[in-house]
Amino acid sequence: MRENSKILTNREVQDEENYLIRVAQVEAFSKDIEDVRKEKLADSNSVLKTVMPKIDEEGVLRMSGRLSLIETFPYECEISSYSSKEICRNKLIVRKYHTDANHAVDTNHILTSLNERFWVIHGREEAV
Repeated sequence: MRENSKILTNREVQDEENYLIRVAQVEAFSKDIEDVRKEKLADSNSVLKTVMPKIDEEGVLRMSGRLSLIETFPYECEISSYSSKEICRNKLIVRKYHTDANHAVDTNHILTSLNERFWVIHGREEAV
């Protein structure tokens, strides 16, 4: 059990982040999550059909594919979690990466940083 401390541990921050990601993913991709759990292929109408979705040990929907074969890539970069264009949280995530880049106006720079952690569907549109 955690002591009465105002400082969050890295694990607590990661657990909360994963929880928020799972909530957003269930809102956007409930059918895809159900298909992955049943070990079915993504529906032909799904935006996730080409990225081989899987669910990790934390319950986060992630993509897999050729990058997962490269051993030197860090886990977060290798298999990014999904977000959906329709969820306004994406704007907050993109804004955070924009701010972290000192308000860089280069869309490619923002997307490169963003894609180390997240694969935002239609991310280029969000970053512009």
